[in-house]
Amino acid sequence: MTQYPGAGPFGGIYTGLRAASAERCLVLACDMPLLSAPLLRELQRRAPGCDVVMPLLVEPEPLQAVYSRACLEPMRARLDAAQFKVTEFLGAVHVCYMSRDECQALDPELRSFVNTNTEDDRLGVCRRAGRRR
Repeated sequence: MTQYPGAGPFGGIYTGLRAASAERCLVLACDMPLLSAPLLRELQRRAPGCDVVMPLLVEPEPLQAVYSRACLEPMRARLDAAQFKVTEFLGAVHVCYMSRDECQALDPELRSFVNTNTEDDRLGVCRRAGRRR
């Protein structure tokens, strides 16, 4: 259970990272079903030397990123201040961004970033994946 109820994804990321035994965690949104294994491997490959490795398309993509335990204190400070936007703490840590072009080299259609928030979204993802439902 999250240590910051009502803090949305940011509270969940913090809680998961705090509970993890690993130094780094790959964080993924539950509504992005078309993930690219090569893209995820590249995020992990770039992690040493970074506190966060995150795609930067038009905006940062904090729900498909690698976070290190070095983020815990800056995250906690923001959460304690009721600042729940994930990207608000990034100025306090060393972030290594993957550009849109770098992401597209591994996921040409950027399918990894398609999310399913509605039934129409889900059906569209099924069509893209070649499934009927």
